[in-house]
Amino acid sequence: MKILLLSDIHDNVWALQTILQSQQAADADVLISCGDLCSPFIIDLLAAFKKPVHSVLGNNDCDVAAMVGKLAKYPHIKIHGEYYRDELDNKTIAVNHYPDKAKKLLQLQAYDIICYGHDHSIFAKTEGKTLLLNPGAVMGFNAMELRDVDSSFMVYYTRTNAVEAYRLTKNADAGIIRWDEYCVNSTF
Repeated sequence: MKILLLSDIHDNVWALQTILQSQQAADADVLISCGDLCSPFIIDLLAAFKKPVHSVLGNNDCDVAAMVGKLAKYPHIKIHGEYYRDELDNKTIAVNHYPDKAKKLLQLQAYDIICYGHDHSIFAKTEGKTLLLNPGAVMGFNAMELRDVDSSFMVYYTRTNAVEAYRLTKNADAGIIRWDEYCVNSTF
């Protein structure tokens, strides 16, 4: 199974559409968002991904009622509140928005994969039996450091425990490229 991991879209419809139209998205079996979709219309854009979509809420997801109201049109999209826990292809996964909560979950060593967002920094680390992942920000801005960064996302392969990180470059050769320094190929 291939899991497309996104976080911190912050209404960047251009980057989101580029990702959703990519080969990485076409090959994915499920999309997981680590929060901060922001505006309810992002739900309509995520609906283009015709397979299951799971999202947690972030600190900038303010109009939750409007977001949830859209879900009746899109039964393949689920908003899980602050936490999403599941088993996908024999891998236990926990998702939330905040790094501090992800680190507390990591201490439990109860999950194979823990995903989070919020700080707009792409990150991958194996600790014990757990793979800790932050796909960075679709937004393309690091608000903690007040600087532009490339939009980013990840693909996790459940069968091999491999992670591929990708970024959308903003230079003249704009496009999606693999971000090798963040690719993790570890087995548990």
